[in-house]
Amino acid sequence: MTMAKLTGDEVRKVATLANLRFDDAELEKMTGTLAQILGHIDMLKKLDTGNVPPTSHALQSENVFRADEHTNNFKTELTLDNAPAKDRNYFSVPRIIE
Repeated sequence: MTMAKLTGDEVRKVATLANLRFDDAELEKMTGTLAQILGHIDMLKKLDTGNVPPTSHALQSENVFRADEHTNNFKTELTLDNAPAKDRNYFSVPRIIE
């Protein structure tokens, strides 16, 4: 892995843009850390990914939602038992639009 050339002034500029403040020791440490990260990115750029299909997620995922089907899971009388107000088989709510 080659180390990217990164100056303390560049790191300080990025830190200022990110509203971060470093003392000199932290700046030196961050300069080394960011240089390593950029080195890894340079290494990844060299990989041949021509035969790798594009993906949108790192892990295989699938829809786990059930089909939207009408069911009678709730009994109307039980559902309305705790309603503060009801009108026949419906919840009754105050009018909000005149």
